[in-house]
Amino acid sequence: MEHVREGIWNVANSLRELGATVLMEHQYRCLGEIEEIKYCTSEEVDQVAEAVLVLGGDGTLLRAAHETRLPLLGINFGHLGFISELTKEETDLFSRLIEDDFQIESRMMLRCVRIRNGEENKPFYALNDIVTSRGTGESILRMNLLIDDAYADTYLADGLIVTTPTGSTAYALSAGGSILEPDVEALEITPVCPHMLRARSLVVSSQRKIAIMLAEEKSAHVVADGIALYDIQAGDRLEIKRGEKETRFIRVHSRSFYDILHEKLGSDTH
Repeated sequence: MEHVREGIWNVANSLRELGATVLMEHQYRCLGEIEEIKYCTSEEVDQVAEAVLVLGGDGTLLRAAHETRLPLLGINFGHLGFISELTKEETDLFSRLIEDDFQIESRMMLRCVRIRNGEENKPFYALNDIVTSRGTGESILRMNLLIDDAYADTYLADGLIVTTPTGSTAYALSAGGSILEPDVEALEITPVCPHMLRARSLVVSSQRKIAIMLAEEKSAHVVADGIALYDIQAGDRLEIKRGEKETRFIRVHSRSFYDILHEKLGSDTH
């Protein structure tokens, strides 16, 4: 806990020295009050702040993407930090925020709804992926995939991952999916542990509407950006499409996407 508090203090102190006002939600007082920080409600943060600095790993950034529409600057306090922009040692680059010497990069999000008996539940938005998967100890799933209401395929697999370009370097990559550049206008559908010879990732236009339906009397879990949403069962329809919301990231480095790939995922040729 002490190293977390120290990291927050270093970030806050660096920003204060540059003349910035640092806000933090009241709920984080449990980390210990820091004199350089003004504590307020989440509503006040959204109304007053110009950007949100996210201290943690990729999971912390994903949660922040769900909670605010302000631009995000990720500062990696975790392990991989693939979508984080800075390391915790790079506080000297905060000056670029004050000088407006940065770029805003917009990333698409997915919109997901479950339709049961003709009724839609409240939509959920995900930056990385929506995963439909079998439960622990349950047998393989048989899932029908529809693209713009046209039948595309039936998958025998442990699950299906629908991902944005941002999420293509996450779970989908581990499942054998392709890597998409962040600004590609596409969605990717990747089976998890498929029990079929022809199963491959499918890349479709971001304008397509994707639907997943169970082809037998079973249930499956739906997880968005690592957050368990609900189950679907036979007769339900899970609809996924590009959402109207976007996540905005602050970029201060001039690194290319491929520089980040080499740095974070490693390369024998680099």
